[in-house]
Amino acid sequence: MKQKISIFLILIMLFSIFILGCGKEFVPADDTGVTPSGMAGLAEANNQFAFDMYAKLNDGKSMFFSPYSLSAALAMVYEGANGETAEEIRNVLYFPEDKTALRSSFAGIYNHLNKEDKKYKLNTANALWAQKDYTFLPTYVQTLNS
Repeated sequence: MKQKISIFLILIMLFSIFILGCGKEFVPADDTGVTPSGMAGLAEANNQFAFDMYAKLNDGKSMFFSPYSLSAALAMVYEGANGETAEEIRNVLYFPEDKTALRSSFAGIYNHLNKEDKKYKLNTANALWAQKDYTFLPTYVQTLNS
């Protein structure tokens, strides 16, 4: 089971790297309601998740993964989860219980990282690719598009 989870997370990481290469022009996310403490809390959650992942994947060899990309991709999955599944995702990623605060904090971090007036250029992107004949709830799609 742990090996399946590790393979799944590695696939998400590779997918995130692929998506980064398919960049579009930066479109700011809706960060209405973002707070500095919310963004700091999400950054702390990301750090804890990164330490946990490193401890699980570390085999003594050099490795690289992006905890931000993983948690951003899994946050999209989390939006569609409920019950025990949602609770498990939230616990593993150290997300706050308030989904609205989580959304605005992710949007705030995304907007901050992708600002055009920085001395560096960093483009981040995440996307969900779904089976063509699978119908998602409109509210789920709307949430991910905002």
